[in-house]
Amino acid sequence: MDKILRFDGRNSIVLTGIGMEVSNDVRNYLAGLRDDLDKISLGYDCMPTAFLKSRKTLKYMSKQDRISVSAAGKAITMAQIEPDILSEKTGLFMSVGYIPFEREEAERLAVKAQEDKIFSMKKFSTEGYDSINPLLTFACLPNMPAHHISANFGLTDEYYVTYPGTPETYMALQEAACALIENRIEIAIVGGVADQHNFLVENHYRKTCPGQKMRLADAAGFMVLQLEDRAGEKSGKNLVRLKHINITSTHPGNAKLQADIHLGAADLIVKLAIAMEKGSKMCTHNYFAWEDTFESLWELL
Repeated sequence: MDKILRFDGRNSIVLTGIGMEVSNDVRNYLAGLRDDLDKISLGYDCMPTAFLKSRKTLKYMSKQDRISVSAAGKAITMAQIEPDILSEKTGLFMSVGYIPFEREEAERLAVKAQEDKIFSMKKFSTEGYDSINPLLTFACLPNMPAHHISANFGLTDEYYVTYPGTPETYMALQEAACALIENRIEIAIVGGVADQHNFLVENHYRKTCPGQKMRLADAAGFMVLQLEDRAGEKSGKNLVRLKHINITSTHPGNAKLQADIHLGAADLIVKLAIAMEKGSKMCTHNYFAWEDTFESLWELL
C-alpha cells in the first residue's frame, strides 16, 4: 500500500451510501448508548431476502454471506444507483474475516478423521468428510460473500477480495480509490465482513492474543464510493468526503486489539456508519496492526 493518499480536487472521492449489519447491542455500545459490556450480545445473523434474486440461494449462504448481502444492499439502496450503472460500471472491493466453524462440527470431523487415536488422511477424506453437511463447504470459502453480492446485484466489473482483517479492508479501500481515479470504474462498493462469534475464530484469537479477553462480534459493513464530480442527484446525496488514508509506523506493543469489541474486517465501515448516525462532522478511524497505524479521515458534508 502507499503510505499516504490524499484526496482533493479532481480525485475527490465521496461516500454516497453505507450499510451495516451488527447486533443492536454492539451498535448501541459503539454509539455510547450503553456500557454494560459483559451483557452485550455479540452474535448476529439476518435474512437478506429483500435483496435476493432467488430465495432458493439461501440454502447456499452462510452467515457471513447473509450479512454481507444485506449490508451491501442497504448501501446500494441509499446510494440510489441505476441498475445499468450498477451492472456494468461498478467494482466490488472487500475483505473477508477468518473462516468460521462451530465446535460441534469441528469435533465431529476430528473424531471421524482418526484411526487408533491418530489422524488419518484416508479417514479424513472419507468418513470425516462425509460426516459434515456438504453445504458447509460454501461457508469455508472466503470468496463466497463477494460471489453472492455480485450475483444478487448483477456486478460484472472489477472484483477484489482479500483476507482477513481491517488492514486488508484498507487495502481494498485503496484499490477502490485507485480504480475510481483511473476511470476503470464509476462506482466502487467497498466493505468487510467478520463471522467471529464461533469456536474456530475465538480459538484463533486465544492463541494469537493470549491474555486478552476476546469480545468478537459478527459484523458486516459496506459503502458506495464515487468521484465527487460524478456523484449526481441520481446517485443520492453526497454524504461523506474521503480526505486521506495514512499508514504510519508505530510501536510493536500497539499491535493488538484496540477496542473492547473487535469487528475484524468490518471495523472501518461499521464505525464510520455509527459516526454518521451521530452526525459527527469529522470522523477519524484508526487501527493498529503489523507495527503500523492505519488511518482514514472522513468529512461529513
